[in-house]
Amino acid sequence: MSEKKLQKLTEKQELFIRHYLTNGQNGNQAAIAAGYNKKNARIRASQLLTCDNVKKRLQEIQERKGESLKFTYENKLKMLAEMAKKCMTGDNMPNGNSHPSGLTSCISEMNRMQGDYAPTKTLNANLNADAKDFDQLDQMLSLYEKDF
Repeated sequence: MSEKKLQKLTEKQELFIRHYLTNGQNGNQAAIAAGYNKKNARIRASQLLTCDNVKKRLQEIQERKGESLKFTYENKLKMLAEMAKKCMTGDNMPNGNSHPSGLTSCISEMNRMQGDYAPTKTLNANLNADAKDFDQLDQMLSLYEKDF
């Protein structure tokens, strides 16, 4: 965008921006909803979306929304803990009863986030050994233990 001073947005432009952001970014529908002529709505939307002050305002709003939608690791855990508590106590449940499956889901997700479900390695081996072959068996097992 150029360094020239941006003009203040008109009421219609603000309405267009609001509708554009809430309708899935459909410029034609946003222009109509903002009060622009239905026959020329598509052209008007295109003009508005290339206008520096409209682009700047859209970018500001989207950045602000993006900041408010960011969830940190700590926030996610906190929200899951709050949800788990509500499931345990029955808060916000239609019948006021606890919700065991919801609680289990919350705990499971918290465990997953904290790495409690790390992949495990398994070894399947068929060994035939006599009592005298235990030394050989120990040697084989020590080789496999290096992989684990």
